[in-house]
Amino acid sequence: VYVIKSGTVEVLQKGPDGTDQVVAHLQSGDHFGEIAMIQKMPRTATIRTVSAVHAYRLNPNSFVALYTHLPGFRDHFKQVMESRLKDLELRR
Repeated sequence: VYVIKSGTVEVLQKGPDGTDQVVAHLQSGDHFGEIAMIQKMPRTATIRTVSAVHAYRLNPNSFVALYTHLPGFRDHFKQVMESRLKDLELRR
């Protein structure tokens, strides 16, 4: 899981025609990579930088420890993940 400290990234997903489509922009304070971590599934998107980016990386053990022991952390990531998966289904 990555948390963006500064900069902007694009979130790309394959469209019905197989080409990459920009579906979102993330910036300072946003995160990505939680779906693959929580659901133990292949990644659902590609991230491409738009500007210089500084990001924090949470290794799997640290993420699982925080997710397991901090209800607010867990609730936030579950809510974001559910929203992103719903959006993914709507685009298919």
